[in-house]
Amino acid sequence: MTIAECLPQLLSDPNYQLLPPAAEAALQQLEQAAAAPLPGQLRDLYRLSNGIAEYMDLGAGVELVGYLVLPAEEAAGENRAVRLHPQSPTEATLLIFAHAYTDGGRFGFRVADLPAAQSAVYCWFPLEDELELVANSLPEFLLGWAGGQISI
Repeated sequence: MTIAECLPQLLSDPNYQLLPPAAEAALQQLEQAAAAPLPGQLRDLYRLSNGIAEYMDLGAGVELVGYLVLPAEEAAGENRAVRLHPQSPTEATLLIFAHAYTDGGRFGFRVADLPAAQSAVYCWFPLEDELELVANSLPEFLLGWAGGQISI
């Protein structure tokens, strides 16, 4: 499944919204910060939307706005920080594109697997310093997270 094929299904949930496309310069900055080329599916997503906003209802009229996929500029900042001051050698093996929002976990692609049109998505758990395979592709991750099949 391609990014273009998965987005209509993802966006059928009003909790997810696209943003304006990322500038090509932002994608280049992300690649430089991560010291790795973007996987094709992530590049395709950023060319359609500079991340994916996620709206979470916490009840009692409280809504949290986060990102299912960080905007390219924010992802560049995360990756730059990881390259300069990694919390662990394991964390430094990832091209990070999202936060897990629990215990500092992050989602990303293993740099050693890049470049690839389709790359597996991993979650890094800092407390255990472990990587866990969560999806075989970015579309599988997006739909699995939105559908509740993937949770951390």
